[in-house]
Formats: sequence, C-alpha cells, structure tokens
Amino acid sequence: MHTPTPLTDAQIDALYSFVKKKNVDYYDLQLELVDHLASEVEQQMAAEPSVSFEAALQKVYARFGIFGFTEVLEQKHRALVRRDARVWWNQLKALFRLPLLLSSGLAALLLCVAFDYFDATIFLILNGSLAGAAGMAATFYFYKSQPKKGYKLSMIQYYRLLQAAIVFNPYQSFFISYTLLLPTLSGGWLLLIPLLCWLGWLVLAAGVLAYQGLLREQQRLYPLAFI
Repeated sequence: MHTPTPLTDAQIDALYSFVKKKNVDYYDLQLELVDHLASEVEQQMAAEPSVSFEAALQKVYARFGIFGFTEVLEQKHRALVRRDARVWWNQLKALFRLPLLLSSGLAALLLCVAFDYFDATIFLILNGSLAGAAGMAATFYFYKSQPKKGYKLSMIQYYRLLQAAIVFNPYQSFFISYTLLLPTLSGGWLLLIPLLCWLGWLVLAAGVLAYQGLLREQQRLYPLAFI
C-alpha cells in the first residue's frame, strides 16, 4: 500500500461542493465531514493508485449506506443537544456556588422584599415587564452575534435552551403566578411567587451565560465564520 498523498486544494474544494450538494448546510458539520472524507479518500487512493479522485470519493461515500450523511448528521445533532444541555446545567449550578451564590441570594432577597412592598399584581406586572425587556435584549444579542452570512453553525444557530429561557419568566409571571398561584395561595405560601420569579431570572442568566460560553468556543474553532 502506498503512502497516502494529501489532496490538492482543488480536490478539497470539490469535497466541500460534494458535501453541500448533499444538503449539509452548517459550516461546522461541513468541516467535519470534509475532514473525514479527505482522510478516507486519501487512504482509498493510496490502496488503489490507479483509481481517480472522483471514483475514490464515490467508494468512500458508498460506505455511508443508503441514508448517506443522514445518520451521521443525526448523531451529531444528538451530541450537540446533549452538549448544550450540559453547558446550560453547569451554568445553572454555578449560580448556586460561590461567588455567584452571593449574587443569586441577593436577587432572591430583593424579589422577596419587593413582593412584600408592592401589591402582588403590580409586582407580577413589573417582574413580567422587566423579564420581557430582558428577553428582548437577550434575543437582540443572540441574533447580533450570529455568524456572518454564509456560515451557519449548528452549535449556536438554534440554541433552544436560551430561547426557552427568554420566555419562561414572562410566562410564569403572567400565567402561572398571576392566573394559577395568586388566587389560590395565602399566608407564607405566597412567597412561592417571588421565588418562582427568582428561578425565572436564574434560568435566563444560565441561558445567557451558557450561550456566551458556546459563542466563545465557536469563535475560537471557526474564526472565519465571524470575521
């Protein structure tokens, strides 16, 4: 068997075109698949020196089976979902550890004091409105920090956890707390309302911090997508 010869720039470009034609739209997945295909094609051409680049590529692609890249992409998507959830949970747990625990505890205290000071309805209107404004700011940041046109990244393009975190606090303020809890709770149980609002803010903070961490990682791994 001959020593594998690195593919030329033109052949690498041909691999990118091949992957794009297979409906792989995300830049990070394209890089991974092209790297994998390049290695396999080089091995194939080394094993059969007479085979052309195009024939070697078709032989390598045939090994993916009848579903082509579909199964590979699904596996990658599942891995990304697990990774995103892990990053988010790590950020949420960090809010309950020093030094962020002090800030989290102060936020809970301020919400309880505000709930005691204001009428419950006014408190929930204020909390829901502020949460909505914070959600809009987070949404603006989310879309502003997206990769430049033509470089979609699967890891942050549709970060569902941040999107869910953005709507959770307004939803719980105006529906769960106001509609369900406020009419049924009394006495000390009413403190569940500011504590639920506190949880909503923690969920949003964890989502934003997790997204920032993912964004920094993508900027490091795929700098061309952000230049």
